[in-house]
Amino acid sequence: MCSSDLIVPALVALCLAVLFADPFIGDWDALDYTINAVNGTPSTMALGRLLFIFFNHALWLVAHKVFQLQAEQAYLLFKYAVAAQSFLAVVACWTLARDLTRSMHTATVAALLVAVSPVFVMYSGQVMTDVPSLLIVAVALVMHLRGLRSRRVWLVRSE
Repeated sequence: MCSSDLIVPALVALCLAVLFADPFIGDWDALDYTINAVNGTPSTMALGRLLFIFFNHALWLVAHKVFQLQAEQAYLLFKYAVAAQSFLAVVACWTLARDLTRSMHTATVAALLVAVSPVFVMYSGQVMTDVPSLLIVAVALVMHLRGLRSRRVWLVRSE
């Protein structure tokens, strides 16, 4: 495997996320997510938001204890955590495309399409759940596909 096939799209995603990061907290859900994450309270919104909020809560607790990060700056921590997750989401999408097609070139093109997608770039620089959700879904699909192909039930089974 050529590492540039994997790393280039992921670095493009990270650079675009930082370059086009919203200089402010974003819209109302970003404020809602930040308040819930700092307080460690669940969101009233569904889907992966609970995981997003509690991951960010743990992240904030560490940053608050270690670096004395104040609640007023928590959104910056969460914003750049999402930017870092954009890198990982593109890696996961590349891996999924490679596993599906068995082609590194196809996987690289697929990962670049995700990395430069305007919606992906826009949400990579905000405190939003879209990028972390894509990361979780792509990783889950990679695990599921590998479980199916290797006939390992524990990777496929859900209850």
